[in-house]
Amino acid sequence: MVQWTGLVLQSQVYKEVKERISYVASFVRTEGLMAFAEAEWLRLNIPLIFRSFWMMRFGIHLYLYLSSSELDTWADPDNLKTLFKILLIRGCETLPAILGMSSIFSWIAGKVNKPNNSDFDTLLYLNYFSSFTSCVNFLC
Repeated sequence: MVQWTGLVLQSQVYKEVKERISYVASFVRTEGLMAFAEAEWLRLNIPLIFRSFWMMRFGIHLYLYLSSSELDTWADPDNLKTLFKILLIRGCETLPAILGMSSIFSWIAGKVNKPNNSDFDTLLYLNYFSSFTSCVNFLC
C-alpha cells in the first residue's frame, strides 16, 4: 500500500513539473525572457522580501547602537542625525541590502506623494526624489 501511494505521488509530481516546464517554455517563446522574469518577480513578490530584509537589518543595527550607549546620548538632534547617517551607511553594505534600501525608498516615495495629474507637481516630486536618492547614494 505504501509503495502504491508513493508511486501515485511520484506520478503527480512528475505531471506537475512537466506542466510547469511546458508553461515556462511557451511563455518565454511567446512573451520573451524579460517578460517571464518580470512576471516571476511580481509573482514571488521579491520587493517585499528585500524590504523585509532591510527593515530587519535596520532594526537590528538600531538596537545595537541604542543599547551600546546611554539613552540620553541619542536625545540630542545632532546625535540622532549622525545615528541615521550611520544606519543608512550600514544599510548598503551588501547587494541585497542596497536592493532592500532602494525598495524601501521607492515604496515610501510612492506612498508619500501621489501626483494629481499636474505636470508641475510631478516635476517637483521627481526633482525632490532624485536629489534625495543622490544624497543616499553619496552616503553609501
